Amino acid sequence: MKNLDLETIATLLGTALAGVFIGYKVFKQKIEAFLKNWSGSVSSKVPKQSQIDIKILNRMEEVKEILDADRVQVYEFHNGEHYANGRSALKVSCTYEVCRIGVKSIQRECMSLPISCIPRYIAKILDNIVSGVADIEEVKDVMPATYNLKVAQGINAYINIIIRNRKKEPVGFIEIQWFDKSKFVKDDYELMRMATFVEENILNNLEV
Repeated sequence: MKNLDLETIATLLGTALAGVFIGYKVFKQKIEAFLKNWSGSVSSKVPKQSQIDIKILNRMEEVKEILDADRVQVYEFHNGEHYANGRSALKVSCTYEVCRIGVKSIQRECMSLPISCIPRYIAKILDNIVSGVADIEEVKDVMPATYNLKVAQGINAYINIIIRNRKKEPVGFIEIQWFDKSKFVKDDYELMRMATFVEENILNNLEV
């Protein structure tokens, strides 16, 4: 192989640098265009999203009053990070909450809860369209993690209703909570109306 002279080396180096510079310019333009479109898209979605959120919260308030509950929450399943073995760290978060006056909000405490921490609680929800616990003491031995969590939150009775997407896959659940277990009531009509309403509006969220 012939030795390259300085002029040839300079030419090759200049060509390579020019290619890198052009590539960088194109990449930068694409990133700027993406960020501009993304920002505009987010801004345009806010009004519709806000209206959907208000509709869901208003319906939750109605159910709270009809069932004389202390707190009504909507939980949605989502992906978390991944464990070292690559397995998805599935989680559940409280995305909507309404409380009776004087009742403490616990929504922030119920964000990104690993479902592996409350497996029996989640399994019971998934296995039943509607599931209820009229007395928290019923689950003390069979679901100790759930028992400790609910007692810490002041809950003595609760009902869960599964919510599904159009493929009938579980995407979350509604929980209605009572501090006074004597107020526990399982009104299937109102519960299913609530579930249908939330399902429809959560699906509308996907279209925002």
